[in-house]
Amino acid sequence: MRQAGLLTGVLLSAVLLGVAAGRWSTYTVAGVVGITMIVVVARWPRFAAYAYLAIGPLVVGLERGTAVPFIRVNELLLGVLWLGLLAGPVRAWALRGFPAIRLHVVDWCVLGLAVFSSVTGLLWMFVRAESMTLDDALFALTLWKYLALYVLVRITIRRGTHARTALVLALSSSAVVAVLGILQVLQFGPVPSLLSAFVSADEPEKVEQLNAKSTIGGSIAFADLMAILVAVSLSWYVIVRSSRVLAGAAAALFAMATLASGQFSGVLGLITVAIATGALLRILTRLALGSIPLIVVAAIALRPALEARLLELDPNTGLPLQWTGDTGRLANLQTFIWPRLGEGLNWLLGVQTSARIPAPESYREWIWIESGYTWLLWNGGIPLLLAFLAYVFFAGKACWRTISSTAHPAFRVAAVAAMAGLVQLSLLMVIDTHLTMRGTADLLFPLVAMAVTGALTVNGSTAKGPSRTLVGSSAALP
Repeated sequence: MRQAGLLTGVLLSAVLLGVAAGRWSTYTVAGVVGITMIVVVARWPRFAAYAYLAIGPLVVGLERGTAVPFIRVNELLLGVLWLGLLAGPVRAWALRGFPAIRLHVVDWCVLGLAVFSSVTGLLWMFVRAESMTLDDALFALTLWKYLALYVLVRITIRRGTHARTALVLALSSSAVVAVLGILQVLQFGPVPSLLSAFVSADEPEKVEQLNAKSTIGGSIAFADLMAILVAVSLSWYVIVRSSRVLAGAAAALFAMATLASGQFSGVLGLITVAIATGALLRILTRLALGSIPLIVVAAIALRPALEARLLELDPNTGLPLQWTGDTGRLANLQTFIWPRLGEGLNWLLGVQTSARIPAPESYREWIWIESGYTWLLWNGGIPLLLAFLAYVFFAGKACWRTISSTAHPAFRVAAVAAMAGLVQLSLLMVIDTHLTMRGTADLLFPLVAMAVTGALTVNGSTAKGPSRTLVGSSAALP
């Protein structure tokens, strides 16, 4: 009853703020919303995870500086939620002392990703007397942001019921994103123009082109996110067994949205996720047969987008044109990236933290490092590459432990989806930096966090598993 009353109050507040927005300035409304979030999260910390998973997909594509200079809206949201999170537990810790928590090896791996993608790279640039730009600073903070998101979910989603609510909110919000993406490809009414605010300035394609970006801002990231949501929906269908019609419909919607992205890597990622999820849930044959009608419907409904992408294939190699040619991904790596990476000890500790370099030509501004594993070496060298491999290995091990245990069904759903996402990530990192894709990383890191929590709460005990007791805790969190 208390939670229902709180949710009703939040909805009423949202309506009142919407009415007030006509009279108040944008900053006034944003300030009232931020203060309300801080108060709510301070009282009920798990609402921090709920709010991010519900709001994040709808705002993650907004450009840096939209609300506050140099900051994205989703980053501002994360900061506000952390203020609320600290306002409650810190007071409790000051009164009662710091209870002990258990850290999992995956927690250390995510911390390693943040450190080796920033500190070591920036120090190596300093040693070599390389000039550091704002670009380097912003890229160096990227994985720290995802560490903050991972920790937020780890310390607030402590029970299976919490995980269940978080997954429902993520699916509901992302369903809106998927529908908008499909309508964008179909050029339905005002949808393409409404989504123009979400097109990244770095995205070479325009919103009018037949590839869905929705509110994510990029078609590749949109495809990754939708594919992982297919795994969440299928896992819910098999494991939770409630609302199965909605779960099945959601899986079909997210699969169609993935195809609407028009990205070949998206199709590859979807196939990978489907195989991994089907194998983990032991429904691979049924899933393959059930996918046939969906593929037919998608081919008919999304025909213009699919035909446009097929025309972009290189007739000589059969690969997408953006991967080949004089200015394709491979040529960029061979001409600009790999030679510099091979200079001296750059491969050992990295070249710079920025994931792009200025282009020498006038027709393009940047050359992006469109190979994830190359980016790991470019950014943080061997330490970052090893941190990534350790993260995938130990996170996958934690997911497997949760999947094969008696953990709450919601934790097992998160673990299956996280495992499928990690398999997808490991494959697609060959062709792009999918680890830090906006929208995708904003879901995969929370899923891994929930899977780790599930592994530590198997049979109601945290005594098992690769963890250790340290000072500092969320034990005071309800």
